[in-house]
Parts: sequence; C-alpha cells; structure tokens
Amino acid sequence: MSPSKQQNQLQKLRAELNATFLERSHIIDGLLSSLLVGGNAVLYGPPGTAKSELLRAMCHGIAQARYFKRLLQKAMPPEELLGPISLKSLEKDELRRNTNRRLPEAHIAFLDEVFKCNATTLNALLGLLNEREFENPDPQPVPLIFLCGAANRVPEEVELAPFVDRFIFRPWVPYVQSEKNKALLTEWACDGNQPQVSADQLTLKDIETLKSEALATPVSTAMRSEYQKVLSYLAQEGFVVSDRRRMQLIKLLKCFAYVQGDAHVCIEHLHELLPFCLWTKESSEIPTIKKAIDAACPQPKKHLKALLKTASEETQNALRMQGESLKGSLERATQQLVNIEKTIRTLEGNQTSTLPETEYEKVLGEIGDLREELAEAKDLAIY
Repeated sequence: MSPSKQQNQLQKLRAELNATFLERSHIIDGLLSSLLVGGNAVLYGPPGTAKSELLRAMCHGIAQARYFKRLLQKAMPPEELLGPISLKSLEKDELRRNTNRRLPEAHIAFLDEVFKCNATTLNALLGLLNEREFENPDPQPVPLIFLCGAANRVPEEVELAPFVDRFIFRPWVPYVQSEKNKALLTEWACDGNQPQVSADQLTLKDIETLKSEALATPVSTAMRSEYQKVLSYLAQEGFVVSDRRRMQLIKLLKCFAYVQGDAHVCIEHLHELLPFCLWTKESSEIPTIKKAIDAACPQPKKHLKALLKTASEETQNALRMQGESLKGSLERATQQLVNIEKTIRTLEGNQTSTLPETEYEKVLGEIGDLREELAEAKDLAIY
C-alpha cells in the first residue's frame, strides 16, 4: 500500500528535523511517535542541547498549533501557567481562570525544569497529562495533544513519582558527539546557514488522520511473543513495567514503526525505543536495558551473523576430524546446518524484522555453500 499524503508530509517534517538537529534521530522519532499517540515525554540532559528549539521547530511544522513554553519554578504562581482568576467569574461566586494564551489552550507544550513545580501546579498538570482535562472549576477538555518536559535528573521526592510516571518517552539528550557534526555546528554559527524546518507542513486534522493510521499498525503474534519475552526478562533485571505502561508502550511502538515508515512493529523498534522508556533513576541504566533487550531478543542482523558464525564453526570442526570419526562428524554438522536453516526460515517467515528478504537469502546461500563443502568431504570419506 502506498503511503498517504499525510504520511509523506510527516516524512518530510521528520527529514527536516533531522537535518536541523544533528544526532537526534531516535529522539525525533520518539517525539513524533509521542505526538501521534497523544502521550507525554520528558527530555533529560544538560542545558544547551536544543531541547526547547526542537519542540518549537516541531510545532512550527504544524499549522495552527498553539505552542506554550514556560520555565517552571517552585515559587511560580499558578496564574503564570494556568491563567489569572477571572474577575467576572468572582462576581458570580465562581473561581474560574482566564486561560487565554496559557497551557489549557495549547496544542503542544514545553515545560522546562518540569519537576520544579508547586503542589497547586502539580495537581492541575496531573489532570492535563492523564485525562486531558482542566478543572475550571468544572472539568473541561483541553486541546493539548502533546506535552514535553525537560529536566537534568529524575526527582527523588516520593510525591512526584506519579507525575514522573506519566512521561512515557524519556530519552537522555547529550551534546553533539562527532567532530564532524561539531564542525558543522560551528559552520552554521559562522555563516548563518543552519537548515530550517518549513512552516505548516501538517494540519491538526492531518495529525488525527496520522494517529488513526499509526495505531492501526499491526503487531504479529510472533512479535507479541517477543514483546512479552523482553518485558519478562527486563523484570528479572529489576525493570518492572506496570500494566498501564505495558499497554501504553504497545501503542507507542505502533506509532514508532509508523513514523519510521515500517508496515508493522518489529524487533528493531524494541531495541530503538524501549531503552528510552524504561529507565527510572539514572541514565546509566540505559546501556543496561539495551544489553538486557539484546539478551532476550537479539537484533535480527546480529542474530543472523551469529547463526552464520555457528554454522561456519560447526563445518570447520567437522572437517578437522580424521579417520572413523570423520563421517559421523560430517553427518552431525550437516544436521546442525539444516537446523540453522530452519531457524532462519522461521525468522524470515515471522516478519519480526525490518531486514529485507535479501539479507536472509544471503546468509542461507552461505550456509548452503558450507553444506556443499560437507557433502564433498563426505563423498571423499566414503572412497
């Protein structure tokens, strides 16, 4: 099925964001996925990593989207975030806020130092994040489709734990690493030629269409099993996923696959997304989670390479044998290669990877060559 007009526009926005913000591809894909799923994200990392600029650029690409940004502080009055009390409502003995140009009327919001909020602000934000409602004074729906925060650490305060848990995508944003890209940043600053994100590429209606398409992304039976296996393994390693987050992650994975232009959720998406959703206290947990996912569910390309290596070692070990042991070793090695071929065919048929069929056929061809080598050695052994 050919991509829709909205999907093409989404890919154009994605490409422009990647051209403007270097070394941020997984963060951009995660943010766009969070936007489509109607979720919340928090960007952890030091200041000066273009977190707010990235959100502003993403919003710039969406026509009519109202963008709201604030730096939160403990002493910040609620009026700054939620709007002042309406004097007209007081005359009617009602406590109603004028939300014009404040968070309750935004489509996309960015809250810097998001965990530095007071109790009044926290209570209002929980309703906005959970139900997309704001009590003013009665509950009323808000147009908010995506809220993103920024912080440099996970708060230790117990009372903030429910608030922190509402942010499902939580990548660590480092400074640009490669020397080539650092030089490019310098060039942009000197020449003023940094790429820019085009305005109004998608409409709010387009976002609704994209969301519907993204959430329809299929998850195969085999892929559901891999997902369960990964979460079970992570739980054994101390990274327990709540029932709510387990369901949220599936929806986010669907959108993540869709943003990347893939037809279904695959193992690669687990590796690329989950490490930035499941760490809880320190960013140093991210490499640990990556290793755990790889142990439970190896990257398909890496898995194929390991299977080919095993086939090669089995062949070489069999060919080293001499005398009466040679024939039995060749037969056992041949059977091992047959079993490896079946494993690869199963992996190919399960459609749990973004790898093209040519990758599987290439490895199968090399194993076929090894089987011929064993067959020739077996013929020589007979004579």
